[in-house]
Amino acid sequence: MDTDETSEVVPYSKSPARLEASVILGWSYRALQGCRLATTELLTGTGRGVGVFNMIRSPHMGVMCSPWAIKKLQRGNENKEHSQRLKKEAEILRKLHHPNIVGYRAFLQTDDGRDCLAMEKCSMCLGNMIEVRQEEGLAGPYPAADILTVAAGLAKALDYLHRDQLLLHGDVKSYNVLISGDFEAVKLCDFGVSLPLDEDGIVVEGSGMTYVGTDLWSSPEVLDGGLVTSKADMFSYGLVSWEMIALTVPNLSFDQSLVFSGSEAEDLQNKDPNKLDNNLEDSTEEPNYSGLLDVSSQDVILQDNCGSRPPLPDVSLGADYNPVLYLFEWCTEHDPNKRPRAQEVLDWMESPNVK
Repeated sequence: MDTDETSEVVPYSKSPARLEASVILGWSYRALQGCRLATTELLTGTGRGVGVFNMIRSPHMGVMCSPWAIKKLQRGNENKEHSQRLKKEAEILRKLHHPNIVGYRAFLQTDDGRDCLAMEKCSMCLGNMIEVRQEEGLAGPYPAADILTVAAGLAKALDYLHRDQLLLHGDVKSYNVLISGDFEAVKLCDFGVSLPLDEDGIVVEGSGMTYVGTDLWSSPEVLDGGLVTSKADMFSYGLVSWEMIALTVPNLSFDQSLVFSGSEAEDLQNKDPNKLDNNLEDSTEEPNYSGLLDVSSQDVILQDNCGSRPPLPDVSLGADYNPVLYLFEWCTEHDPNKRPRAQEVLDWMESPNVK
């Protein structure tokens, strides 16, 4: 792949994603880090086949240009479904204008012909931040104030989507939440599986689209084939607060080393995370581990855990977490009619007992 002399690749030890330097429409950029995409079907949902990279844009007429995040199809995944999903996301995102939704910048093609979506750059995705906090053994759950900051930002984004845009996000989870700085900005991203809503907040029938999402974050009515409404987003929304307490993904109650079997698991555990992608050459593809759980095993796990309210971890939480726990339980009610709308969450957050 062509690069210019100023391109630089900076390794990111926490991510197995391939880092590369390239040229897009004459702008040089360097991929500082890939947004980590988990390698199991349980975790990836619709993320498989897509890489996200940071693009440092060269100054234009002496004026510094803000960096972009570039979302593009990985090599070998340029199939019709992935391409259409990325184009759909670009079409949706360009119409959205809200401070808590990642900003659209452009829809481009790389020098090798792959479609890519250019977006506003944020520091990191929340899912990655949770992974790092857990892996480095930092001080337990996120502070209640940080959790409520994320909850408020996401509620504003969902209220805008559900009421103003009549749109179901369809895949709310920590990996689709972008954070800048020390929670100065909270932004929702990834609209590739969004669905239209009617005035009553019900997914429009006959739209030719079905709910995709990610099972571990999906509501019970979604998994049971029931009526899908904006309340499905609210269930997933509630699980994001749980993630910031438990520092793991929801409804995954088995040893994650079991995701890989036999020699593959042993090989993965013994590898240096900095060297996971040494054999990928000039590619953004994820490592192709063949030792995933078979479909029948996954079905058992999903049936037992997904669509339920996960138990809280055995950690000591002070009184300042009471609003967080209330919000979590409120949003993860099994009956969607008992869950709040995003607007109700925002009204509740303005009440004196939360402030």
